[in-house]
Amino acid sequence: MSASNLPQAPGASTAKTTGILSIVLGVLCLPVGLVLAIVALVQHNKAKSAFAAAPDAYEPVGNVGLVTAIIGLVLPVLLAIIGIIAAIAIPALLGQRGRARDKAAMAALTGTLWNLTAEYDRQVEAHAPPSAIPGALEAKLKDLGREARNPWNPAAPPFVYTIGVVEGADPETLASLVRARATEKGTPVFLVAPPDPAQARQGWLAGAVRLQQPINGEAVYTKTASLD
Repeated sequence: MSASNLPQAPGASTAKTTGILSIVLGVLCLPVGLVLAIVALVQHNKAKSAFAAAPDAYEPVGNVGLVTAIIGLVLPVLLAIIGIIAAIAIPALLGQRGRARDKAAMAALTGTLWNLTAEYDRQVEAHAPPSAIPGALEAKLKDLGREARNPWNPAAPPFVYTIGVVEGADPETLASLVRARATEKGTPVFLVAPPDPAQARQGWLAGAVRLQQPINGEAVYTKTASLD
């Protein structure tokens, strides 16, 4: 009888079937996949032994059952390792991206605050009426907003364009007020306390932006600048 007409050794077919099933069930993370992989190994060894005892009675035993059984045994462990790595790496990556966006929001706040301070100085040098200066600052803010982007939500406005006026506020009070207004993540908000020469009172401009990750226990980053 030719080799092609010989029957398979006992266990050879079972080893192939259970080996393939062990891989499928292993991908699905089912424990039965490990059991089938062990069965496939046992059946493969049974077939090899039968063929070794009577090589003329059975067709040669291939390695499909052995290879699939090994894959079925290793796959759950590999998937578990990948899961552990993903559980560690993904939050770390998201945290790193979050920190980068928070830093961008802080940089936008700081740069815009200094731009608004410079605009205030220009308005004073041009002898603009004090009542017109907040509107000029808002116009400057809108001009800056044409190129700015909200790092957390590109579809959202880069700033709150309305600048509130708080008469006679000291820097601590102004910072507290502007901090309370920073409710949207990544969107800076500004308040101004105009100087009062008659009272020899310094003016202040304050800005704040809400962050995702608190810094020194503060979820809102705040900056103030003095106005002459």
